[in-house]
Amino acid sequence: MDFIRLKEDVFFVRLDRGDKVNETLKNFCIEHEIKCARLHGIGALHKVELGYYDYDGDIYDRRPFDGEFELLSMEGNVSLMEDDTFVHLHISMSNEKFEAIGGHLFEAEVAVTLECFIEIYDADFVRLKGHKEKFRPISF
Repeated sequence: MDFIRLKEDVFFVRLDRGDKVNETLKNFCIEHEIKCARLHGIGALHKVELGYYDYDGDIYDRRPFDGEFELLSMEGNVSLMEDDTFVHLHISMSNEKFEAIGGHLFEAEVAVTLECFIEIYDADFVRLKGHKEKFRPISF
């Protein structure tokens, strides 16, 4: 992983082959004390686990995807959950047949590279755990 600070509140982060996406971005945010941010990026992934949230059942249908995928779009945010940094990502990706697949990203490994912007906001965004998660923004 490598990064550059573009502005006081914006990082450009490049993940390398084999980096775990959620884990690496979470560790970066902890290291840089980022508590509220927007993440977006592109790249290539493999060993992907996606989820689809069943709102009524309050559970995720989780599925692994084998092979390599083009990361078409990654969108997400950084918040706090029970005093721990929480990286929440959704992605769309395509396979070798140009078919798009998407959902909540539980984890994936970088297949080639992943280029990501992290836009930091001056707030502590707290996610309250429980049925139908709620948010409590503080210090806006």
